[in-house]
Amino acid sequence: MNRPLRHTTKQLRWIVLGGALTWYTDVVRHLRELLQSPSSPAAPETLKTWQWNRLSGLASVGLGAMTVVLFLYLLLLPRFSGRRLNYAQWRQSEELRVVIPILTVTIFVGWSTLLFTLYASSLQGFLMSLLGASGLYTLSFGLLGLIPSVGV
Repeated sequence: MNRPLRHTTKQLRWIVLGGALTWYTDVVRHLRELLQSPSSPAAPETLKTWQWNRLSGLASVGLGAMTVVLFLYLLLLPRFSGRRLNYAQWRQSEELRVVIPILTVTIFVGWSTLLFTLYASSLQGFLMSLLGASGLYTLSFGLLGLIPSVGV
């Protein structure tokens, strides 16, 4: 099997696993419901809890979007700059030594915030929230891995 086909097959495994976990835990529906306004007026205590859950939901979606943007930047940077980047020696690169630590923080904090949001705002429980957050990030990374990179 040639290298591109083997790589695509590997990425498809991550996409299928992440997609199955995301579908099974219904993460997208939970986030969508959380980010929309409440349909009925609730007690002030419930509304206050919902506002905090909504804020953490917005934070997790924002950090997830920032993670995707930073990954795309790293994947597309060699095409636009016209030079090859050595990702293994990222500390010596002017661009990479700034982007990679920020990317690491957005992945960790975004995933943790998503886990907290799902656990606090749904009746799924901790394990299902953990599977849902992990599934959504696995799906995202699998899809990003399908983008061909230059100079790796």
